[in-house]
Amino acid sequence: MKGIVLIVLAVALFFSGALYGIEKNQQKETGDVPVEVTSPDTRDEQDCLPPESNESVPWISRLAEGIGEGIAVTFNGIVVVFSEMFSF
Repeated sequence: MKGIVLIVLAVALFFSGALYGIEKNQQKETGDVPVEVTSPDTRDEQDCLPPESNESVPWISRLAEGIGEGIAVTFNGIVVVFSEMFSF
């Protein structure tokens, strides 16, 4: 029973995310949402550089970053698998 609920939630999340993405893409195409376009010549060099930090990152922050990346990779994998399953 829990497995069925999990599958239904995953499918609902996938479809709601897909519909949200389609809506945002249509808003960009119709011009409802302003899209900022900058050419590489006009950008400042310092905008591209990451901030320098002399401090070491605490271990808990590195652990949280690793867990977050793992969850993101897992979620992206699930989305890819479901999108392949439902593409006709």
